[in-house]
Amino acid sequence: MQALILNGMHGLGDNLHERALLRELMRTNEVWFKTSWPQIFWDMEGALHLLPLQSPIGWMAKNEARSVKLYGRTLPPPNTRAITNGYLSVMPKGIAAYGSVLGVMAHICGVAVGDFRLPIAPEWSKKADALLASLAPTKPVLIYRPPIAISEANRLSAQAKIARNPDLETYYTLISEIRDRYFVISLADVTVMERLLDSPFKADAEFHHGELDFETIAALTQKARLVFCSPCFMTVLAQAVGTPMICVFGGFEDARSFSAGARFSPTLSIEPIQPCCCWSPSCKHSKEIDLPLARVRVDKFIAEHQ
Repeated sequence: MQALILNGMHGLGDNLHERALLRELMRTNEVWFKTSWPQIFWDMEGALHLLPLQSPIGWMAKNEARSVKLYGRTLPPPNTRAITNGYLSVMPKGIAAYGSVLGVMAHICGVAVGDFRLPIAPEWSKKADALLASLAPTKPVLIYRPPIAISEANRLSAQAKIARNPDLETYYTLISEIRDRYFVISLADVTVMERLLDSPFKADAEFHHGELDFETIAALTQKARLVFCSPCFMTVLAQAVGTPMICVFGGFEDARSFSAGARFSPTLSIEPIQPCCCWSPSCKHSKEIDLPLARVRVDKFIAEHQ
């Protein structure tokens, strides 16, 4: 086998997608993978070499620090070929050509669109069970991702997040209208660079300051009855663990971004009346959603998949 380095992306959702790339690359290569999220690849231990990405982004750097024992000590041979999975530079043409974010990633790496499903380790499941026992929900669990704003100190990311967030009034209306059917758990990790947007919505349990590690979040998502989110890592995680998901879109991208994972879990994409796929941080496209139609689609989806 040839040696190969894959320089991973920073984001949690991108790392979940990269599971599919690694499965394909490892068929013919001995792979070293640079990542901030070594937990995601727990089931590839022994076959995959994990190296820290040394991310400058706070959430990622914090996970690298707490996960230092999960990285390997074997370094790749000198002059090993490296691939950098920088798909943002080819958007939006990449989506049109390859159908999804994962499709673009696979093209860059020269592999087929593979399988990024994530098995839950037994110890992760125990953590989630302990949390649920302490919360004692009397209704099915819904995992909710509140809208996030990023600091202007990170200007391009801040602009992209503003563009990517859905119409907030519609988002809060849709989750509020179904919340009485569920025990709602809201998940975030607010930092000096990120803040929650002001919201009229109150969940049954809120973990907004990084109280839960990724392992617990993944197992909790797998045990949940439904995920409700906008485009973010939770969109990919729900598909990776097979949990039905409703994703409400804004600007910047459309449902094609996550279409490759819709085969792994029931996925309902609520898009604006005029979906956008400009992949521009300065996106000014309308986020208006047909709310009556969205209500009908949400009720139908829940009836079919709960």
